[in-house]
Amino acid sequence: MKYTYKRLTIDSYIHTLYKDGLQHSSVLSVDEIRNRVESIGIFRLKGYVKAFRNGLNAYSINDLFELYDTDRQISSNMFTLSSQVEIKLKSYLIEVACEQTDNPFFYLLQESY
Repeated sequence: MKYTYKRLTIDSYIHTLYKDGLQHSSVLSVDEIRNRVESIGIFRLKGYVKAFRNGLNAYSINDLFELYDTDRQISSNMFTLSSQVEIKLKSYLIEVACEQTDNPFFYLLQESY
């Protein structure tokens, strides 16, 4: 089986989105749109486009960027929250281990492993 992938340029991908029915932006310039797509990446952006596939003509490229930005914000918030849980869990485990060994440097001792 031969793989026949043709690399897309940013301009051709944006043109394809508009041809498929996505509406133009009323606030972003062509250069701003090109820069956003370049920073996000075509491959990643395709995943967000799939959310609008059943009615692409009802949305604009602004909606696509808003979905991406919202997803990034949710990911960032989840990372922050999971980091806080990790820090709390490690603190608790260190306190328990410290109580068991009466040694604040228990983690340096081979028998602690």
